[in-house]
Amino acid sequence: MTTPHPLDAQEPRQRLILARTISLGMILVLAGATVGFGMVVFYALEGIPLMGNFIVVLGEPLLAVVAAVLAPFVLVGAVLFGSAKRRQAFEAIVTAHPETVTPDADAERLVAAFTAGRFVEYAVLWGYGLACAILFHLITAPLLAGLVVVALLAMVVRFPYSIMAKSWYDAGMKELQRRRAAALPAGRS
Repeated sequence: MTTPHPLDAQEPRQRLILARTISLGMILVLAGATVGFGMVVFYALEGIPLMGNFIVVLGEPLLAVVAAVLAPFVLVGAVLFGSAKRRQAFEAIVTAHPETVTPDADAERLVAAFTAGRFVEYAVLWGYGLACAILFHLITAPLLAGLVVVALLAMVVRFPYSIMAKSWYDAGMKELQRRRAAALPAGRS
């Protein structure tokens, strides 16, 4: 018989369900806004840009080109910022006094660190995607709609799936135990 994973306990599981619900909501809002803007652009405005395209580079409006150039930086930045947030939250767990922290509390705090990092990633990706969707509405550049799809795909890849959370948790717990053991005074174990 296998023992259940600590993240299958009620509190961590509920936190992960909430994180998935919020993440899915962000994906659906961005997709819905983009589809809505597309309907306005192509059906109501008949493809005529609201703002106009005064500066064109390589056949695309300048703002669309700038958004496309920023895309790789946003994608990498989202992961880096999320990782930094997880690392910051993890360090707070490491510095907590282990004698006052129960294993259940460690599990909850590690899940909180994981979800906090994912929310930072989602904030960056969602903000970029929404900015591209709004620009698409204003200047009618299909490249911007494609960039929204890229942001949505990145959000799907970075979704807080259970297997990712458990993998991160297991690695975090091993590192937490290792660092706490190393911090014990000599002669104590």
